[in-house]
Amino acid sequence: MSPACRGVYGERLLLTPRLTLQPMNASWSPIYPDPDELDILASSRHIIHRPREMY
Repeated sequence: MSPACRGVYGERLLLTPRLTLQPMNASWSPIYPDPDELDILASSRHIIHRPREMY
C-alpha cells in the first residue's frame, strides 16, 4: 500500500526531533515526509461544542 493510502488508518504528526508521520498501527513503519511537499487533510470525529442552529 502506498504511503498516500495509509492515512485512512491514522497517523500522529510528530514535529520534533524530526518531522514524522507515526502510524497508529505499530505494524507500519513511520513516514518521514519532505516538509516542503507535505499537505495535511484532516477530518474530525467529534464535535467539541454544540453546533449553533442556523435559521
